[in-house]
Amino acid sequence: MINISALAAAAAHYDAGDPRRVQHFIKVYGYCRLLGLSEGLDTHTQNMLEAAALLHDIGIHEAERRHGSSAGPYQEQEGPAVARPLLSAAGADESEIERICWLIAHHHSCQAGEDTDFRILLEADFLVNADEDSLPRESIASARERLFRTDSGKKLLLLCILKGSVVFMGDLMKKIQRPVEIDFMKVSSYGSGTQTSGRINILLDLHRGDLSDIDIIVVEDIVDSGRTLSYLENYLRLKGANSVECCTMLDKPARRQVDYTPKYIGTEIPDVFAVGYGLDYDERYRTLPFVGVLKPEVYQS
Repeated sequence: MINISALAAAAAHYDAGDPRRVQHFIKVYGYCRLLGLSEGLDTHTQNMLEAAALLHDIGIHEAERRHGSSAGPYQEQEGPAVARPLLSAAGADESEIERICWLIAHHHSCQAGEDTDFRILLEADFLVNADEDSLPRESIASARERLFRTDSGKKLLLLCILKGSVVFMGDLMKKIQRPVEIDFMKVSSYGSGTQTSGRINILLDLHRGDLSDIDIIVVEDIVDSGRTLSYLENYLRLKGANSVECCTMLDKPARRQVDYTPKYIGTEIPDVFAVGYGLDYDERYRTLPFVGVLKPEVYQS
């Protein structure tokens, strides 16, 4: 295994006198570590990725000395030769050195490969550069579509629609094996009883203000008319969300009033009144530990 602590110290020593570049590779290393662990890389690949993150820009000084420029192609050209002795001193074997030098030699070439460690390095470097260079939103959105491949490199927000989705949301989020944010909205389309009013009212908006470059999964207990979810998806896109999809525990297509289909559906049910597991009838039955069917005489009386 490569000694990451020793390699980080060597890289910092090499870049002594240039704290901005030291800070840059440390931030890229942090993102690579987080994304690699989130993507489930094996220990050996994770170790090499972290080493590549520390040395990805190691060719800048030589590029400036030899070519008068730190442009990406010159960094890629000069970096591997500088990296080799540092990697060897940190305990890397020849096969590890070859892989890490390949990553260094291609970290500005987004079409060079699809291996997860390579994609993570590209994404981590871009995330840091976007912040350091204060890139405009349009540039970030364009790069996201062109560059990002990993699930963890994209920001995911689970948006729970109160109150009925709380139980489902609690179980769902435990099964997601990647970093996610959570937020809540409360939306009203029903009056008292079983009939929708047809008018959508936002009673509680989500806390997060900036939705740029966020992928949102709206978590619902049940979709019937489709009006609420159709409205919410348009609303969230207008607020800048990169993408909006719905994950519903139950889908009742027989009640659909608009052209709407959730992307993720737990179970499709017939036109019955379901209660329990968060679903209610006039605020009753939410706490049942199962989904049941309410007898018509209860709500038709």
